[in-house]
Amino acid sequence: MDMHMCKKKHVKVCRAHKHTAEQELEGRQLKAVTLEHREGMDAIHTDIDPGTLNITSTGWIGGRIPEDKSSLTLEEVTHAPYNLHHVKWDGL
Repeated sequence: MDMHMCKKKHVKVCRAHKHTAEQELEGRQLKAVTLEHREGMDAIHTDIDPGTLNITSTGWIGGRIPEDKSSLTLEEVTHAPYNLHHVKWDGL
């Protein structure tokens, strides 16, 4: 068998395996690798309500500003709980 035929056979076998795995997972939203890692795991119980947590695609989010106030003063945002830093900038 030449190298080209060997590679074609390998690709064909890999695609068949992938197709079989996709059929087994049909209706599920998790990847096979994720499901394998989750096998045998137990949930950790906490007192935190997950509905109150801030969620982003990057996994990081800044502190939320209370919705009852439309604007804050510089003095308010540079102290707790926001602790922001005011940097003077000349626009260049």
